Amino acid sequence: MDLTQLWQRLETRYDDFPPKLREAATYVRENPSDIALHSLRRIAREAAVSPGTLLRFVQSLGFPGWEEFQTLHRDWLTEANGAVYSGRADSTLQADGPDTLIAQIAEAEAANAVSGLHPGQRARLNAAAAMLSRGRTVAVLGLRSCHAVACSLAYSLSLFHPGTRLMAATGGMLLDSLHTLRPGDVLVAISVAPYSRETVEAARFAQNAGLEILALTDAPLGPVARLADVTLTATNGGPAHLASVTGLVSLSQALACLTLASRGAAGLDALRRYEASLATRSSFLPPES
Repeated sequence: MDLTQLWQRLETRYDDFPPKLREAATYVRENPSDIALHSLRRIAREAAVSPGTLLRFVQSLGFPGWEEFQTLHRDWLTEANGAVYSGRADSTLQADGPDTLIAQIAEAEAANAVSGLHPGQRARLNAAAAMLSRGRTVAVLGLRSCHAVACSLAYSLSLFHPGTRLMAATGGMLLDSLHTLRPGDVLVAISVAPYSRETVEAARFAQNAGLEILALTDAPLGPVARLADVTLTATNGGPAHLASVTGLVSLSQALACLTLASRGAAGLDALRRYEASLATRSSFLPPES
């Protein structure tokens, strides 16, 4: 088992843990470096649980004791944490030829695409669409690989929701641009591991400012998710050196469609006005005969 698999196991079982084990789980998920470096007693003190509770939590995940649990985190700290992209590239280099690699990519991306649309998440999808529909301003933020997802979602929403804005960190002005948002506005924060520090800081700023926050991410206990009012997750596995965004794109497509449906006639009228504006400017080439 590697640390990613441990986090998946933890997140799957989180709702079934009793309250004290949830506290231990939350601390462990938020502080993997501390787990690697400090004793059981110190971690228990920091997590505000007893050493016995922390040990019981570790054993509930299948580890004989603290030493084995800590070793897993130490391996992560010394190897994976210093190889954000090249660590994932091992899968690419180990593939048995290009045909095998293509097949692995196809299988992984198909799984990622549907991962966020399962029945267990549909209530949260509907809640997220309702949040975006009622938001006066919807600010969409995604940096690095997540910027493509943010662009796609912001453009799709802007066709019928004129309050949509794509946020950017140009010139180091990201947090400055958030000052114009007010309670009643929504920040959509898109980030996957390794999480962008600026995105997490923006979400924290938005929380303190009283904004509603929607997280599109890869882990229900990740740093962006913990700041959000509603969290939508999708998997991002695969052999590529960069985490896949296919699942997040699929989520954003569903979210835009649900938001349009939520806005009803007003959304459709705004969409038609946008179309008319595009036609006036001849934005698209006419169909070829």
